[in-house]
This record gives sequence, structure tokens and C-alpha cells, in this order.
Amino acid sequence: MNTSYVVRRRVENEYLVRVRDRRWRRELGLVVLAVLPVALGLLLNIWAQLRVLQASYDIDALEQQLSELEDRRQQLEVTEASLSRPDRVRGLALELGMTLPREGDLVTAESLYAARSDSSPPGARREGGAPR
Repeated sequence: MNTSYVVRRRVENEYLVRVRDRRWRRELGLVVLAVLPVALGLLLNIWAQLRVLQASYDIDALEQQLSELEDRRQQLEVTEASLSRPDRVRGLALELGMTLPREGDLVTAESLYAARSDSSPPGARREGGAPR
């Protein structure tokens, strides 16, 4: 498109050299040194607050889990109490064909000690060192 409004000229700037401004670099370095500790302090503060927030979430979750476990323990205690009622156990034993023990069928620790001649508890050693 060749119109009278556009004039193209070739720009020759191969002899231009950019001069670095040392004062600007020094000022930039001072600003960075002034801002860096403040930025690090803010980041450290934000990190600490996030850790506290995460710890509070963890504590809430653990308290909820503890509450659920306490409820479950209470349910299990109620279930245990209902399953271990003596009349229920006796009824199940009779359904399975079990009978109540007779007087001579019971063996207690006292009766075992009385049956022994020296009344020493089981596993006790004699003078010779050999078990009875």
C-alpha cells in the first residue's frame, strides 16, 4: 500500500551505544535491601498464621473424632451390658443344652490348695529344687 501519508525511512542506529547508569543501579540495590527484610518478615508472619490455622483445623478434627469415639464406646458399653445379663446368658446356655454345675463339679483355687499336702501354690518349688 503506497499512499502519500506514509513515508518510510530507514533508521540507522548501529552507532548508538547504551550507557549504563551506575547511580540508578545503586539506588535500586538500596531499595531492594530496604524492602527485602520487610517482605521476608511479612511472609514469615503469614506462614506462621497459616500454620496456626492448620493446627486449629487439626485440633477440631481430632476433637470431633474423640467425640465420635466416646459415643461409640458408650454404645458398646450398653451393648455389652445387655448381652452379658445373667438371665440372657443362662437362657442361651440352656438352649445350647448346657446344665448348671453340681456342687461337686466346681473346682476353686482354695479347693486345689487344700487338696495339696503342703498347701503351697502351684509352681512352687520344693527344697530339692525340682517342682512337685
